[in-house]
Amino acid sequence: MWLRRLAQWANECLYAVVLLLIRGRMKMSFYSRFGLPIIVIVAIVFPITVWGAVLALQSNKNDVKEWLPESFKETQDYHEFEKHFGNDTFVLASWDGCTLDDTRLDKLAQFLSPSSDLPGSRFFTKVMTGRSLFQQLSQAPTGLPPDEISKRLAGSFVGPDGQQTCAVLTLSVEGKENLRETVETIYTTAAEKCGISRSSIRLGGPPVDNVAIDVEGERMLLTLMNLSGIVGLGLAWWYLRNVRLTAMVFVGGVYSAAISLALVYAVGGHINSVLLTMPSVVYTAGLSAAIHIVNYYRHTRAQHGLVGAAERGVVAAWIPCSLSAGTTSLGLISLYTSQLVPIKNFGLYTSIGVMTTVVFMFLYLPSALQLWPPAMLEDEAGQIVSPLDPGHRRRMRGVGQKVIARPLWIWAVFMVLMLVCGSGLHRVKTTVNLMSLFSSDAEIIHSYRWLEQKLGPLVPMEVVVQMDTRQTQLTFLDRMELVGRMQRAIESIRDAGGTMSAATFSPDLSTPKRSSRGVKGVLFNEKTYRTVLNRRLEAHRDDYVQGDYLADAPDGQELWRISLRVAALADIDYGEFIKGIENHVAPLIERERQNGVRGIAGVTYTGLTPVVYKAERELLSGLIDSFFWAFVMIAAVMTVVFRDLRAGLYTMLPNVWPVAIVFGVLSWFEIALDIGTMMTASVAMGVCVDDTVHFANWFRRATRMGLGRRDAVVLAFENSAGAIYQSTVIVALGLVTFALSSFMPTRRFGLLMCTLLAFGLVADLVLTPAMLAGAVGRFFTKGCGPSRRLKPDILADSDDESAAQLGDYAAESGQRWI
Repeated sequence: MWLRRLAQWANECLYAVVLLLIRGRMKMSFYSRFGLPIIVIVAIVFPITVWGAVLALQSNKNDVKEWLPESFKETQDYHEFEKHFGNDTFVLASWDGCTLDDTRLDKLAQFLSPSSDLPGSRFFTKVMTGRSLFQQLSQAPTGLPPDEISKRLAGSFVGPDGQQTCAVLTLSVEGKENLRETVETIYTTAAEKCGISRSSIRLGGPPVDNVAIDVEGERMLLTLMNLSGIVGLGLAWWYLRNVRLTAMVFVGGVYSAAISLALVYAVGGHINSVLLTMPSVVYTAGLSAAIHIVNYYRHTRAQHGLVGAAERGVVAAWIPCSLSAGTTSLGLISLYTSQLVPIKNFGLYTSIGVMTTVVFMFLYLPSALQLWPPAMLEDEAGQIVSPLDPGHRRRMRGVGQKVIARPLWIWAVFMVLMLVCGSGLHRVKTTVNLMSLFSSDAEIIHSYRWLEQKLGPLVPMEVVVQMDTRQTQLTFLDRMELVGRMQRAIESIRDAGGTMSAATFSPDLSTPKRSSRGVKGVLFNEKTYRTVLNRRLEAHRDDYVQGDYLADAPDGQELWRISLRVAALADIDYGEFIKGIENHVAPLIERERQNGVRGIAGVTYTGLTPVVYKAERELLSGLIDSFFWAFVMIAAVMTVVFRDLRAGLYTMLPNVWPVAIVFGVLSWFEIALDIGTMMTASVAMGVCVDDTVHFANWFRRATRMGLGRRDAVVLAFENSAGAIYQSTVIVALGLVTFALSSFMPTRRFGLLMCTLLAFGLVADLVLTPAMLAGAVGRFFTKGCGPSRRLKPDILADSDDESAAQLGDYAAESGQRWI
């Protein structure tokens, strides 16, 4: 109660100060005194802001493994893996004719190995090729036959034909920090030193994925931003019909987008491909706020003249515009509840950008209007004509009367659609499949399709077996045989590709079959044979450690690594795949323990696959959590605004409806949600609720003037429908331009936002009027006792007179907006 009284008191004080300024009790009004300094400061700061925006765009960096927070077990397991085994950050390179006989593999490995003199070699710690591994395994101490080598390297270094092979380059710390330069080094070295053209070489692996996300996110970025700006500019001119006003609004929108990017750089953040959509969201929000401010300015100027018009416009606009920006920001900040870092950052930075935009608009735009007031239309007598077009108002009135003619039918249709479509929400699916981020004609898709066809799956996963050497009675040979059995068990899984472990690089571990005369006529002793073999393996233990397939933990444990690959382009349920590995490995370990084997401390499943699977689960969880908190926060604000809990909840109905319809249809058609579409639900609800509030505000004003609910709805429709569809069209068409993006999350974000806003517009202009015209409307009229009666012919055909009465009332009662 006391907070509401304090807010009313502050509002009345502001209004009183503005009236004093207008009536000349002070020498100059605020914008008369400070308008020029504000514009000068804005002009001076503009180059700095643009510079910060450019630096922010240059910081674009994507790493899928960093999408999860450090507190998650999957992230901690992966960092633990990196600590002991270096990393699994590798680039796989192959080309047509890259066979086991291709000497160009030797050249590529020579020029990019750490011992090379080439500057680019610093990006790599190790280069392995199928050709070098084949030679290594065929020589002592392993001495394996060619067929066995091909079998061991199949799916990882050797393709199904037994000849196609590749080079695998492991990145150094510097290489991981400079992924684009690293990938470019491979291309240039292959072309200049090895004679392998850029068009023929195919690259794959996590670094290539991340670089492709960077490139596809930036591809056509400036074009799409310019297109969005042109669309917004064209719509602003169409609605304002004034070149000077359009220029002011456009400059304000562009400046707002630059501010949002510069803020990211100023706080030490960096841009990612998800955050690249932020400037357009802020730009369209800035245009919408600017058009509302201009409309309030034009209206008050038409009623009271040029003197003090900027201040009066701000008084009339600051609460509705601030509330609109606030609800949009609440929808955005609800995304901060997501555990996915890109979505969390998008929600945080974009919500700050939207609120900063409103503050900027209230300083810049009235100052510009004060310094360069636009020309206003005048009638034959020289009187300024109201910006409200009588013909447009008449059409809106007719639509409003049709809408409230059958409110119960409207209720029934909307609720049935909501129940039918919304019933499919339990079927919603999410995906973070990296290849789904790219369009089907993207270069990386062609490369991955070729590589997986010629070699095998490319998405890495790691299984780390922990052995406690202080407790186990197993010899080094026994432990390697155990790892080999686990490796073969994993290979039997349908979706598993090639696997590698220390056992891959060991000699034949099988015990020779004895005959009645021994082995090849020599007396055979199995125990002696295994003892000798164990000593040979222990003598080369450091080789397995250097190969990153064996490591020693500080707590005395011995860590054995089994590396496998999963198909990138196949539609694989990563959760089921991981469970499949566990179901194959766990029984094997249990049998060993039942046989008295001690010291098997556990198994860890890590790598990119578990991270992606966890991200998929968090995507769905984040969708539910962010939507819930957006609903709760916005409903709480609406309850305070309309002073009634029921009104606050009913306000949310037209804004939940489009989400239920659109996401329900996606669920029924089994269209999976990705990182781009997940964000739209909360954002769209925050944007759509603005229109509901504007309509309900006009409805309350009309009831305060003594009209009944049905007449009040018609009057509200007549005066607010135009601004509602104008602002919605600007935002929707400004964002739908991103449907042309080749980066699929950006494309889906633009398309789905446009769709949600279109359905939201239908709900705001059909369901909301029907709702307010009926019994629900009484919850919105609390504290709206008649304070001033209009003429009985307020709904007559005298549009100019009714507009003047309502406009005059709205201008005078700006301090009592709610």
